Amino acid sequence: MSKVGIILDGKEVFVEEGSNLLEAALQSGVEVPHLCYDPRLKPFGSCRLCFVEIAGRPVAVPACGTQVSAGMDVTTNSELLADLRRVALELLLSEHCGDCVAPCQQACPAKIDIQGFIAHIANGQHKKAAALIKEKLPLPSVCGRICPRFCEEECRRNLVDEAVNICALKRFAGDYDLKAINSYKEQMAPDTGFTVAVVGGGPAGLTAAYYLALAGHRITLYDAGPQLGGMLRYGIPEYRLPKQLLDQEINMITEMCQEVRLGEVLGRDYTMAQLKEQYDAVFLGIGCQEAQGMGLPDEEMPGILKGIDFLRMVVEDRPPELGSRVAVIGGGNTAMDAARTSLRLGAEEVVVIYRRSRDEMPANPVEIMEAEEEGVEFHYLTNPTACIERKGRLQGLECIRMELGEPDASGRRRPVAVAGTEYEMEFDTVILAIGQVVETEAAQHSEVSLSRWGTIDTALETGCTSEPGVFAAGDCVSGAATVVEAVGAARVAARSIDQYLYGKEITPEAKPFNCSMGELKDLDPADFADREKLARAPEIHLAPMERKQHFDEFNLGLSKDGLGQETQRCLSCGCEDVFNCTLRQLASEYEVDTNRLGVSNKRYAIHTNHRHIVHDANKCILCGNCVRICQEVQGIGALGFANRGYDTVVKPSMGLPLAETMCESCSQCVSACPTGAIAVKSPLQKPGPFVDDSVVDTTCVQCSIGCDLQLHVVGDSITRVTSPLRGEVNSGNLCKKGAFEFDFVHSKGRLQTPLLQNGEKMQEVSWDEAFAGAASMLQKIRDRYGPESLAVLVSPSLTNEANYLAQKLARLALRTNNIESTKPVASASHLGEESLETDPVAYKELKDSDFILVVNTDPTVDYPIVAQKIRQAEAAGATLAIMSPRATRLDGQAQLTIRTHPRKSLKLFQAMQAYLQRYDLACQGMELPLTEEEIKYLLLELPETVRVKPARVIELLHRYLQARNPVIVVDGSTMSGPELGALLDIVQATGNAKAGQGILQLFESGNCRGQLDMGVHPRLLPGRQPLYDLAARERYYGVTGMPLPATAGLTLQEIRAAAKDGDIIGIIVIGDDFSLDDEMFDEGLFTVAVTSTWRTDLNRADVVLPAPTFAESRGTVTNSEGRMQRLNPAFAPPGGKDHYEILNDLAQALGVDFSRSLPEQLLNEMQEISQWGLQKAGNFFMGNEKSKRRKVPVI
Repeated sequence: MSKVGIILDGKEVFVEEGSNLLEAALQSGVEVPHLCYDPRLKPFGSCRLCFVEIAGRPVAVPACGTQVSAGMDVTTNSELLADLRRVALELLLSEHCGDCVAPCQQACPAKIDIQGFIAHIANGQHKKAAALIKEKLPLPSVCGRICPRFCEEECRRNLVDEAVNICALKRFAGDYDLKAINSYKEQMAPDTGFTVAVVGGGPAGLTAAYYLALAGHRITLYDAGPQLGGMLRYGIPEYRLPKQLLDQEINMITEMCQEVRLGEVLGRDYTMAQLKEQYDAVFLGIGCQEAQGMGLPDEEMPGILKGIDFLRMVVEDRPPELGSRVAVIGGGNTAMDAARTSLRLGAEEVVVIYRRSRDEMPANPVEIMEAEEEGVEFHYLTNPTACIERKGRLQGLECIRMELGEPDASGRRRPVAVAGTEYEMEFDTVILAIGQVVETEAAQHSEVSLSRWGTIDTALETGCTSEPGVFAAGDCVSGAATVVEAVGAARVAARSIDQYLYGKEITPEAKPFNCSMGELKDLDPADFADREKLARAPEIHLAPMERKQHFDEFNLGLSKDGLGQETQRCLSCGCEDVFNCTLRQLASEYEVDTNRLGVSNKRYAIHTNHRHIVHDANKCILCGNCVRICQEVQGIGALGFANRGYDTVVKPSMGLPLAETMCESCSQCVSACPTGAIAVKSPLQKPGPFVDDSVVDTTCVQCSIGCDLQLHVVGDSITRVTSPLRGEVNSGNLCKKGAFEFDFVHSKGRLQTPLLQNGEKMQEVSWDEAFAGAASMLQKIRDRYGPESLAVLVSPSLTNEANYLAQKLARLALRTNNIESTKPVASASHLGEESLETDPVAYKELKDSDFILVVNTDPTVDYPIVAQKIRQAEAAGATLAIMSPRATRLDGQAQLTIRTHPRKSLKLFQAMQAYLQRYDLACQGMELPLTEEEIKYLLLELPETVRVKPARVIELLHRYLQARNPVIVVDGSTMSGPELGALLDIVQATGNAKAGQGILQLFESGNCRGQLDMGVHPRLLPGRQPLYDLAARERYYGVTGMPLPATAGLTLQEIRAAAKDGDIIGIIVIGDDFSLDDEMFDEGLFTVAVTSTWRTDLNRADVVLPAPTFAESRGTVTNSEGRMQRLNPAFAPPGGKDHYEILNDLAQALGVDFSRSLPEQLLNEMQEISQWGLQKAGNFFMGNEKSKRRKVPVI
């Protein structure tokens, strides 16, 4: 198609004339927002997002519905367009219902991906769980023990039974990581040369240091104390937070720092002026470590302690004498820590005095409950009014009863003294735990603006202070708060520091759009009534009377069973498509506000009854892509619109569950959905969502189409498979095999260690032992019974290079031509004299064909991707003819259908030849090799070969002759050699063997064509050269330096017979698709199996070598159109060796050294032998094969 020039956002570009403007823009690299556009479908325009402005037109127009014409001046971004798109998005979202991210993550101050890390734990990816937590919080073990559980308050599981024990799971991930031999350490960015001073070694300072060091900056960490940790070390008792564990997590951070300076105090040992001069930026995380008093007279007398000071004394191993009766004033976590510590120091009676009721206590409810278990008494609605002194020391407290009045600024009801209710209590020690403030001197030495509360004044969304280059976060900004809040704020400040260092504008972290079904209080518990009730797994605790006798950690975490139970209790509320949702991306980009039009309430049940697909109509925006792609591309119609107006919804056809419709599990609807309303059901035990660690481009080998695949990898698992939308082979379309049938990659039976038969039992051995055992026996068989007593079978799922190496192993190491495919194509048994092919037909040529004849196959079932291309060609005007003994799903679109008699295809093809010759319809010089007698006989037999009038066959022939670019599609796996030869004679005789014409052979196994190209055939050498070809044999010798066996090898059928007769004594089977239950193994055949996964039939093998699957393989395969495509590994093979290493090592054990064993070297060697000189045409790599005519006997 010719190209025309247009102006696109002020730049001239050249695009295909007549194409739609949206596709033209996308192909030119200009991203015009869209949701409903899919290049596989005709533009529909339902989303109203792709509006653009065209000079000379009064209004904006949808780009998807506008054809390109020369000279167009197009604007894709303007204020007007942004407003239009924003309104369109708000309208779409007004009927959209779901949670982009889980409510627990929204409630977490650090914004940890809680759903994600729980899923990692459930899936056994424990290090990945720790890594995901550390993206937002570098202290998972610490916070897993002390976090106040904001997340659990919003957990949707509360509407079913109890919240998920998120903190216990976070603790597990952190502890696992610390115990692992290789703890997770994120890769630090290259050194930037920028220096940052971090003042304060508490949670805020440690967090800032961690994320700044990750960014490649040089960090110097200052702290006034003798050890880092701040309140983590000095404010939290050992029994809650073991200091050895704290030190482990701190050390992982300090290892990333350039320098750590302890015992240095701001204002005493250095000044802010000096820091600003020596460093490029400064972070202040000086905390709140000065305890508050109550303002009572004689508050400083002996016997009265401040909570933080008391806890520090204990940590520093200088505990005070407490006496037998201790009062703790306050209701926060520090008060609980002081009370429980007092018990462990020997106090006989500990009373917590709090001026409000238990409901208003700010302490973690778990801390309160555990204090009660240990014997702490609580006096609620009580407030001290005076300290009672005797002989210069505390004697007790005077208190007054309180009652609750109206709520104060914190939202809690204000305590009001009840007149006349004063009373006295005797105590030996009183500990004041009513809060902390920033140390006045430290705050003043920071030389930045302070708030009226004495905290550092910052811009909360960036951490910027009043001084350029100085940032702050944590308790010194917020006042005494929680560790997780300090961590969240410090990470934000670290980001701002990074921006500042690079001279960028300091902007708040972008907040992605998040749709939500609402807060817990807004939801209807009935929506969760179908969820099974599962009790919250208890953590293992020491008994109260035991634990209060010492400071050892008493909460031992979840048991193994409890861990599994707790991960399964997670409801996975967040959208599984959140990281790929186009709707969310656009709503974020255009800063959509759903408050104007609101969002929909949940209206539909979420359907999970399909094996591979989840359908949540609540997220649907009615773009129609799923309905159309199922009908127009796949030809199924499993989905459709139901109802009208506001009640319109996409449903499976006939109101059936999707699994009970004609759905083929092709994933087309998933690939076309822009919102996650139709999504892939996770193959993992627990769904993510997950950000891909990598996306690996590779090729499907489950049939010969060669679809482009993208393996989405998280950790050591494939989480889903997609295909590039504009790929040349399959244009983003997949079938069930490509989309979903990859679970074998992660089978529990994957072999990791070689196995050797030891009597009647398989025994694990080393690779060297396995190779030695295999080679020793194979050599004995070869030397005693001759090389012809050995055979090698190779799976067509292997790469070209592995197939080539396998035939080398057979011919040079075993010295036999008994090299055959485990799935030989029917026509291959007749090869060896002449090629049975025309030049390959490209899929694009199939789509451009004007006549397509499908012979003896139903591509919609066997090869769905090719069926799509056939439909496209027919829709564009091509004549479609079907020749088959059975009905096919293409019959309804075919202009000509011929029902044949089974097993009479060859006679039918020969009768067609006879007709061409009788009426002189063959091209000049291309006479068919038939005698007059044969012609007469075949034409008389024609009615017996079909179940229609013979005139239909004649009509088909004439349409074929009249076509400009006719293509015949056959199943090469089932078509015999004589049948294929007869068809080839027709193609060549009619002059239809030119480029873009001929026969397209499809194979049920992935690399059948490549196997033959590489010489995996008993009578063919690499390049499909006949074994007896002297020049080919000489080239083989010249390249490899070793002579070829002279005797032609046996086909698979012949190998089976020879094994039964005892003539084949040893065999190597390479691949997963050949069962050892085959009767040929009944006679005690010595068998070496190179396979990926354990099967019971492998008990019949003598040696088993662990092999890779396609997902662990590197190399090439050749598809039906002759395109050489790449396989790229997503993982290392579980056994540690790929096919090249296995075959090369086995050859060495047999005494032959293959000097070339890398895929590139092997392919080059094959080219030298074949003299193909693989020619490149676009992404094609095709051998220069020349087709020859051949005589097929008349039957």
